[in-house]
Amino acid sequence: MSSEQGDIRSEDPSSERWIQYYREARVRRRARGPELRTRVKLRRYRNRQRAMIISGFLTVGALASIFYVVLAR
Repeated sequence: MSSEQGDIRSEDPSSERWIQYYREARVRRRARGPELRTRVKLRRYRNRQRAMIISGFLTVGALASIFYVVLAR
């Protein structure tokens, strides 16, 4: 996308430029081939798993600290 057109994010998502942008993006994704698409999906899946594990540890840590404060009284 050329710079003189401006940032597409400031436009209405139902505009013709958005529709064309998504259409071209879909073509680019399909052109990457199945191996790369699978790799991208696996990376997203691993990132999601990692985020869930980290948030689980943070939740357990927060609960443990709350119980420690409550039981230390």
